[in-house]
Amino acid sequence: MEFSRIGRMIIGIMLLGLASAANAIPTLTFGGSLNYTASNSQLSLNGALFSSQSIFPAPNFLSSSIQLTTTLTSTFSGSGLTIGTFGNGTVSISDSSGSLLTGAFNLAQMGGLNGGNQGALSLIFAPTGGSLMSYFSNPSDLFALTLNLTSAFGANMFNSNFTGSGNGNITSRSTPTTTVSEPGLVSLLIVGLGLLGVSGWHRRTVSAVSNRQV
Repeated sequence: MEFSRIGRMIIGIMLLGLASAANAIPTLTFGGSLNYTASNSQLSLNGALFSSQSIFPAPNFLSSSIQLTTTLTSTFSGSGLTIGTFGNGTVSISDSSGSLLTGAFNLAQMGGLNGGNQGALSLIFAPTGGSLMSYFSNPSDLFALTLNLTSAFGANMFNSNFTGSGNGNITSRSTPTTTVSEPGLVSLLIVGLGLLGVSGWHRRTVSAVSNRQV
């Protein structure tokens, strides 16, 4: 698995909003497969780490794994987008040396523009263990692009199973806060979805120019 060029660009832009220009922020970059099961309302991500920043020594990426599970609690669809809100979640990262980072969260959101099959997943978690726990603030952030989903975003999206991929970052905060509001997660989702919209417009524009030149 690897990042697309657009995926890397968007993730990089999102990190600018999470990281201070003066400090290198501990970060783990990951990618994996998404799976949603409607019968138990459970969303899971299973994948591996690709890179890290400001973590020494770096994890063994070849033997690494990341697992995330969370349960749907509510949905919203309107104003051209759909957002699923999840709770009761855990994240676990390991490599050949053992557990690297574990965490728990009570609020996550996955959203996208209606009719599209790409969106964003955002959550804020409390580290609970692992050899890298000291690198990460309480809370820390996870943001991922959700790509190539087999169901389009819409009012009935979470009524059936779907799969896809998720590429993103786990990032420590330079100035941790102890409270997290739902509107803050929604704002991050909307920014990510806006960037996805810009990238889609850019691809259509480039394609149209290329066709005119043929």
